[in-house]
Amino acid sequence: MGSNTAAVLFAAQQRAINRTLYHLRVGLKKARDSLLNEGGVDPESISIMQNGMLKGMYTAFLFARVYELGKIYKETKSLPKNFSESEFFADMPLTEPLSVLELCFKYDGRILRSLAASKFLYNVIRDKEFYSVYFMPNEKVIAHLNQYTFNLAHVEGEDMTELIQEVFRKGNIAGESTDVIAKMINEKIESLSRNRAKAISETETTRAYTVGFLQETYNDENICGYKFSTVNDSHRTKMCEVREGLYIPKEDVDLVASNSPPLHVRCRSMLKSVYIWEEIPEHITNVIKDFPSKQRDEDIAFFKELITTM
Repeated sequence: MGSNTAAVLFAAQQRAINRTLYHLRVGLKKARDSLLNEGGVDPESISIMQNGMLKGMYTAFLFARVYELGKIYKETKSLPKNFSESEFFADMPLTEPLSVLELCFKYDGRILRSLAASKFLYNVIRDKEFYSVYFMPNEKVIAHLNQYTFNLAHVEGEDMTELIQEVFRKGNIAGESTDVIAKMINEKIESLSRNRAKAISETETTRAYTVGFLQETYNDENICGYKFSTVNDSHRTKMCEVREGLYIPKEDVDLVASNSPPLHVRCRSMLKSVYIWEEIPEHITNVIKDFPSKQRDEDIAFFKELITTM
C-alpha cells in the first residue's frame, strides 16, 4: 500500500472514529447526569449513544465501499454490473442510513474524492439520486446494525449503573461522606466513559468498514479472494500478527467470516481484495488455529449470512 493511499485510509478511519466518539460521549454524559440526578439511565441517552454509533458505522461503511469501488474501477477500467440496478434497492428503508450518506457527501467530500481516486467516478457517485440507491446498506445490514447498536447502548447504560452502585456501596462501607462518594463516582464514570467510548468507536468502525468492504467486493467476478492486513506497530495483537498476509479464498465462506475484522476489541486490521490476475498468496491456515479470534458466534454468523445472501 502506497504512502498516499495509507494516509487517505487513515484519514477516513479517523473521521469515522471521531464521528462515533463525539456522539457517544454526548450520550454517555447524559446517561451519567440522569443516573446521578434521577437514579436511572433515561431513554434519550440510550438513543443518543445508539445514533452516534450508527453515524460512525455508516460513515465507515460508505468509506469502504467508495474506496473499493475506486480500486475496482482502477483495476478493471469498468464499473460493477449492478452499478445501475436501482430497482433492486427500491423498497429499502431510507431513514438513518440515508441521512448519514447525505452528511458524508456534504462534509466529507475531500476524503470521498481521495478514496474514489477518480474525478469521473466521484462526480457520478456524489449525485444524490445515485448514492441514495447504490450505497444504501441492504436490509440485513440495516437490521443487524440497528439491533447491534441498540443492545450495545443498553449494555453501556447497565454497566454505568452497576459502577455507580458499586462505588456507592464501597464508599458507605468505608464511611466516606456524601461529597467524597460523589467525587469518586464522577471520577470512575469519567474514566469508564473515556475508555469505553474510544474502544467502541475504534472497534465498531472496523466492523462497519468490513461490512461495506464485503458488500462492495464479494460479488465482483474479478476478485478471487482476500488477504488479511494488519497495522504493524506495538499495538498489534498476536492473533492479528499471525494472520498477516493470510490468503482467504472467496468461496471459503467460513474462513472469510471467521477472519473478518474486528477480531478483538480495538482491532484495526482489514481485508484486502486479491484480483484473479494477481499472484495468489500462499494459503496457510494452520498457524491461526493456535490464536483464535475473539469474535462472538453471532458476529461470525452475521458475516456468513451477509456473504451468502448478497
